[in-house]
Amino acid sequence: MSFSGNLWSEEHLKLLESLASVEKNSKCAIIDSKYPQKGVNESIQHCKENNLEYEVIGDPDYSKFLELLSLYSSLVFHPSTPETCCRVILEAKMMGLKTITNKLIGASYEEWYNLNGIELINEMRNKRKSLVDFIRGIKQDE
Repeated sequence: MSFSGNLWSEEHLKLLESLASVEKNSKCAIIDSKYPQKGVNESIQHCKENNLEYEVIGDPDYSKFLELLSLYSSLVFHPSTPETCCRVILEAKMMGLKTITNKLIGASYEEWYNLNGIELINEMRNKRKSLVDFIRGIKQDE
């Protein structure tokens, strides 16, 4: 059985839900990373080639990072290696950001990837519930 997604705590989903209604600026966010496979330079190049205003952002505290990211209209992320689920892309979508990426995001091939905002948050809640139900079913079978 595949759950085709990632699992977030209810607390984390509530944070994302609260950040979905934050007013967005017109800029693109690029995540600051020291790892070349995260495609910071490629994302900057994409913005320059397409005349997109951008800022490279980061914060070591993940909740504060999400609060910062929620202020932007888009997330530009061009990894050079496959990202099977890419949690931050999904979190950006849950917060209502447009995502500009390449074809290396595995989650983009899932049927629910077209969802955004509260709809995507609720889909991830349902996936978590499905996992709990699945585990309960295994325990009952023992």
